[in-house]
Amino acid sequence: MRTAWLTSLVRTVLFAASCGFAAANIEPAFAGLNTNISISDNGTHIDRGTIYVNAPFLTASGGVAPYTFSLDPTTPLPSGISFNSDGSLSGVTCGGNGSYRFNATATDAAGDFNTATNLNLVVNKAPASGCSLTINPATIPDPTQGANYSQTFTATGASGSVTYSVISGTLPTGLSLTAGGTLSGTPSATSSYTFTILGQDAAGATGTQSYSVTVTAPIITVNPATLPPATQGSAYSQTVSASGGAAPYSFTVSAGALPAGLALNSSSGAISGTPSAAGSFSFTVLATDANGASGSRGYAFTVNAGGTVTIVVNPATLPAATQGSAYSQTVSASGGTAPYSFTVSAGALPAGLALNSSSGAITGTPTAAGSFSFTMLATDANGA
Repeated sequence: MRTAWLTSLVRTVLFAASCGFAAANIEPAFAGLNTNISISDNGTHIDRGTIYVNAPFLTASGGVAPYTFSLDPTTPLPSGISFNSDGSLSGVTCGGNGSYRFNATATDAAGDFNTATNLNLVVNKAPASGCSLTINPATIPDPTQGANYSQTFTATGASGSVTYSVISGTLPTGLSLTAGGTLSGTPSATSSYTFTILGQDAAGATGTQSYSVTVTAPIITVNPATLPPATQGSAYSQTVSASGGAAPYSFTVSAGALPAGLALNSSSGAISGTPSAAGSFSFTVLATDANGASGSRGYAFTVNAGGTVTIVVNPATLPAATQGSAYSQTVSASGGTAPYSFTVSAGALPAGLALNSSSGAITGTPTAAGSFSFTMLATDANGA
């Protein structure tokens, strides 16, 4: 579209020149810096201790109304005063009186903008009732993510009951302030926050206090400190738990590995199973709470060698086979950990017969008569 517009513009200028008209200085109207836009602070004065709601402040001219405004964050307004994008002010300040210099940018409806520096806002001394209250405490403790928080504000110098509100800044997510002055709740996200509390008594006297808090991540502790050893070939069960955060927790092995045969239940924290090999193992269990905060503990874990395992192969004898006739007999094993595998470790089966290594079945049709000797070896799941 821009190419087509420029082409049309060039044709118009060429036509004007060919007809003897003076060519106008035509410029495309793209949004950008417009030095014709001027910003005025209108000589605004505000009183300390007076509550303002959308009070007129900045105006602009020279562009296409309406305008939106923004302030340079390196040149802030007095504490307790918030700036609105329409150029107005809200809040109340009990900061020092005097002049506050700042920079601002105005953007018009066409997207053009300009910036003014060294604008001025004058804060007058407080009237008799303004800023006569002192809001306590001067500082408050930092909240912890996922933990219940409660802080009560009070005011000295007040006449009658005091009503509290947040006049600028933002409370941590999950916290709220009651009119009675209690800040409470459960913060759900770690971050830093700055806000100003206003107190106003029954006679209209006011006072403010600004606060900066950081919502910190909780310290998640994984327990127990050590795990009891396991025994090769024997069932094992031990549960790890977590505290310090917001339930429920999930559990993972974040470093190292559990011994073969053991598994970690991510929901319950149970480590269970039957270890298949003896040895020393190192792994780390990571616990993550409902808000994403996490903590871990490393474990040095021992699997002791199991006792002597006697595996018995049955039956003690096998029934005789008949040459040329189908034969089927199954050997089994006991005394170890299933499943078992079977092999002929010495001698050989008669020709025509075969051993199923998984089921222990000896099947087939023998092709020759005679006497045969062989040894059947059964091995359990742990190699015994």
